[in-house]
Amino acid sequence: MTNWTTLPHQNLIAYQVARELVVIIREAKIADAKLRDQALRAATSACLNIAEAGGHLHENDKRERATRTRMVFV
Repeated sequence: MTNWTTLPHQNLIAYQVARELVVIIREAKIADAKLRDQALRAATSACLNIAEAGGHLHENDKRERATRTRMVFV
């Protein structure tokens, strides 16, 4: 089988944890259909957002994200 290279975002710990969350939610067997759908969409969205941010390699993008992160945690 071909050994595929990993994409940059796949090495991020945040992405790996978000992927684990998607798996956990799928395995949780949430009975309420609306709640199950919302939880799965939220977890999937987190994965996609991390992957999208991981693709921005320009220095200005990194600086902007760092600034936004500091604003959130202040």
